[in-house]
Amino acid sequence: MPRTAALFASMYGLAGTELYGDPHRFQLLFVAASDEGIFEPDVLKIRRDKEDASRVAWLRTAEGFTSLRDLHTWLYGTHLCYSVSRQHEFGAQTITDPKLLASY
Repeated sequence: MPRTAALFASMYGLAGTELYGDPHRFQLLFVAASDEGIFEPDVLKIRRDKEDASRVAWLRTAEGFTSLRDLHTWLYGTHLCYSVSRQHEFGAQTITDPKLLASY
C-alpha cells in the first residue's frame, strides 16, 4: 500500500496543481487488505522490501515532474510496462530472487 499511495498522491498532486492550482485539491483514501496468510514470512519480507525499493525509486522519479505532461512523457517514454520504444524488453525477467519470483 505505501507504494500505491505514493504513486497516486504524486499523480493527483500534479493534477490538482495543474487543473486547480492546489496540489491538495484531491483527497485520497487508501484502504489496505491484510497480507496475513498469503505468503510465508520470509517471502512476505522480500516482497515488502521490493515494494519499498520501488516506492523510493518512484519518489525520486516523481520529484522531476512539474506537470501531467512530464508524467505522461515518462510513463510512455521510459516505463518498461508502457513504453512502446521498449517493447523489445517486454517479457524479460526482471526478478532474480527465486522466492520472490515464485510468489507472482
